[in-house]
Parts: sequence; structure tokens; C-alpha cells
Amino acid sequence: MEPRLRRLLRDGRRLTYVGREEAASPAIGHFAAHQKEQEAIVNQALSL
Repeated sequence: MEPRLRRLLRDGRRLTYVGREEAASPAIGHFAAHQKEQEAIVNQALSL
């Protein structure tokens, strides 16, 4: 997927991964902590 996305980027733009570190589970396991983590991920993605 990455090569396809890179071809779509305009010159000077870079592709950057923003998300959770690799883990066995898809979420933290505590709803409040999950929400806080998701908020941080979205904020980081939108600030690039």
C-alpha cells in the first residue's frame, strides 16, 4: 500500500505513519485510556 500512496503524494510531501505501536491487542484494554490514546493519535495526525 505504501508505494501506491507515495505515488499519489505531491512533490515535497512525505508519508508518515501515525498510530499505535505494534501490540497483540487492538486497544489498551481500559476505555478511558483508549480514548486518550486515540485523541493523541488524531491530534498528531492532524498536526503533520
